Amino acid sequence: MVDDIYSNIKDAEKLVPGQLALFLAILASAAATYQFFFDDVPLDLSISDASQVSLYWTNSALEMLEIARRTCEGVIEDIQATILLSFLLYHLEGFSARVRGLFASATCIARDLSLHRIDVPSSQISDSRSQPDPVSLEMKRRIFWHVVATDWLLSLSGGPQEGTYNMQPRHMIVKRPRNVDDKDLRQNPSLDQPISSPTVMSYYIQRINLADLCRRVADTMPLLNVEVSPINYQDIIALDKRFEAFLEELPTFLKTDEQSRMSSEEVMLKYPQLRAQRYALGMIALTRRCKLHQPFLIRGSINKGYHFSREVSLKSARSVIKLKKSVELEPGSVFASDVKLTGICHHIFMATIVLVTDLCFNRGHGDDEERHYEVVEALKILEEAKSRSRMVGEFVESLEDVLRRHKVHLLNRPHTTNNVGSSNAQMDQPHKDLQTTESIRVNTSNPWETLEDPMSYPSEFDSVWRDYVQLGPVLQMPEWDSLFSDLDNAFN
Repeated sequence: MVDDIYSNIKDAEKLVPGQLALFLAILASAAATYQFFFDDVPLDLSISDASQVSLYWTNSALEMLEIARRTCEGVIEDIQATILLSFLLYHLEGFSARVRGLFASATCIARDLSLHRIDVPSSQISDSRSQPDPVSLEMKRRIFWHVVATDWLLSLSGGPQEGTYNMQPRHMIVKRPRNVDDKDLRQNPSLDQPISSPTVMSYYIQRINLADLCRRVADTMPLLNVEVSPINYQDIIALDKRFEAFLEELPTFLKTDEQSRMSSEEVMLKYPQLRAQRYALGMIALTRRCKLHQPFLIRGSINKGYHFSREVSLKSARSVIKLKKSVELEPGSVFASDVKLTGICHHIFMATIVLVTDLCFNRGHGDDEERHYEVVEALKILEEAKSRSRMVGEFVESLEDVLRRHKVHLLNRPHTTNNVGSSNAQMDQPHKDLQTTESIRVNTSNPWETLEDPMSYPSEFDSVWRDYVQLGPVLQMPEWDSLFSDLDNAFN
């Protein structure tokens, strides 16, 4: 493709916009992440310059996609470019409207190209076509299932699309990607490897399996802000067992426990990308497991029948924080270099919400001090990321806005320039049947105030979460559901 682009430029021939968009998207992604991979390579390019170059190429790629949409028939490169740009922008600006639009665009282009009918029997195809190239066919399957998996994963990730998905399993006839390396695709016949054997597709196959599980959750759970009473709790337990089975049945090289990591070192030498992929898969699975139990987490404090959800939520949230620590020890991992990537910060933040929420509703268990330290440790990760990432700072601002709208009074805020506006905003809020701010101040058995933590330090996160913990027992269940919903939307 690259040779064709430069050849067409040299000969003054017409360029294919989709191909050019893909090329520019690759360049933009490389520039945005070069600091993670080329620390030991002397390049005359600062991080700031690389960011500017990446932004320029990103905008150019988006323009090419728009030109392709208006003037050309769709090509497979349109989808590939859209996928690359959507994930690049997601890690730079979060799940913004632009990112959501790109994800949706990928599904539309896939349908326009009839990728959902790749494996329709030839006898059912009306037009006469030559036998497709098996390599091209397999690449199309990979692209299509990547789009489908993303759609299904987003159905359990918070945000306005929570509980919905676009790609219906009954509306597609496409075989799942094969577990085979690229170099082996041209073998005749090309033999699939067992799932236990590592290939370049190992992560993506498991990503599809996890996405299918998220789709099942979306089919089972009602939409947001609906009472949990219509849900058969045994269905939740059954779905959780699927999550547990998914994690247990992962091939060893995709597991994140210490023993599995040590036994997979030889595999990592051949497939170094699996180092980052196994942590990504683990974080995605654990945060989705938390999302499954989220409606029952706070209800476990008054209904012991939901105690299982509390235990699973805490275990999963703690595992996310633990994974972050393990990542830092990984050599050559993009995640180990920095927590700047928004996707990682989002996982840490969602885990922190679980830990803090439990601290609000389940006090007096004898381990309040230990749980307090857990929260402080998680907050430090985000505090460090905030100094490097604009998006994490915006996470905090969004959280503050959500908490204000839910009558959480923020005490001793470091920023005072917007006090007037904040006061006016609070006065404009509709009154809720809650305790006053003064009574909340008095009625505190708050670990932040009763525990002396030599490792703690003043920060915006400390202040925000202190108020979050103070208000916890005051809110009613529907108000907490609404708060969770707003938090999801704020970070997506």
